[in-house]
Amino acid sequence: MYADFPFYICSFHFTIWSTKVVIESPSVENRIITYHKDKCPNYSPKKVQLPVKESYYVQAGRGEHTVNVQMATVGEIGLLRLAIDVEAVGINVFHPDYVSFALPISWSGDYFINGDSANRSSIYMPGDLDSIHQRSKSRDVCGITIPRRPFVETIAALRGVSVEAIKLHDRELRLTETDGFKVRVQLTSILHEACSDHGNHSSDKISNKVFGLLTDTYLHALTETLPQTERMRDPNRIVRLAEEHFMAAGRQPVSLADLCSAADVGKTTLYLAFNRVCGLPPLAYLQKRRFMRAHSGLINSANERGRVKHTALNSGFTEIGRFSVEYRQLFGESPSETLGRDAT
Repeated sequence: MYADFPFYICSFHFTIWSTKVVIESPSVENRIITYHKDKCPNYSPKKVQLPVKESYYVQAGRGEHTVNVQMATVGEIGLLRLAIDVEAVGINVFHPDYVSFALPISWSGDYFINGDSANRSSIYMPGDLDSIHQRSKSRDVCGITIPRRPFVETIAALRGVSVEAIKLHDRELRLTETDGFKVRVQLTSILHEACSDHGNHSSDKISNKVFGLLTDTYLHALTETLPQTERMRDPNRIVRLAEEHFMAAGRQPVSLADLCSAADVGKTTLYLAFNRVCGLPPLAYLQKRRFMRAHSGLINSANERGRVKHTALNSGFTEIGRFSVEYRQLFGESPSETLGRDAT
């Protein structure tokens, strides 16, 4: 499932460009926590304590829901690589005290990040509300989180401006094809090094590599930033506000009027935002989220009598027979088969 992307022959100085930037990363506890599993039915960033408030796939196409996962927490720096072979919308919501980056490695069909067509050499940052939405038929993507304060202070010092002048409202860091490839090679190699069982790993050494590389990249990239007025109408922001209302509602039904009120937009704008970001109308997308909620609940439950019905009801489904039929159509297996699977 992973793309044939190089994991080797990388020199870890941070001189992708002609001007060398010497960076000291923030002092962190010397620890490395890793997790690696292929065909994982229910991955969670909590396994390595990544600073992610929400990380979720909403499966849109039919097929087996499994993800190839490689994750590491190195001190306060988080590294993540995910590959999924089925059409899905990915949602990541990050802790506001961290800066986050998404690097597409490979994909099939069209690939959209926050509603915009992805560029193979670009690096992406969250929009408003610290969220990133990604959708494609399949994809392999890397993600990085680093502490916000030392990153902002370093960028400000190197640019010779005040810390207050660094807003980090950038949506896309545009690199040349060559530079984009080099950054991806180095970051995937760092993740491979952190997760390797061979040799002694230094948390500070790996943290310095990541912090320096991303700082250097940020300083040299062409950035795209939305003005404040456009950010308020950003499709990604509209979708996120609607999602937050949906999650707060729990098992209760949600109407289009509810979603419009939560996002402070009309129905036409709501539909346009969901179709652009998620590739589905609002209620159809949220119904898929309910199925994912049920899938996750079944994976993490003991195989007990009545568990399927209980999980379906807790996920907002009232017609159990219909739920089972549509569940099988989406995931290629019955709810009871999911219930008996290993979630680790």
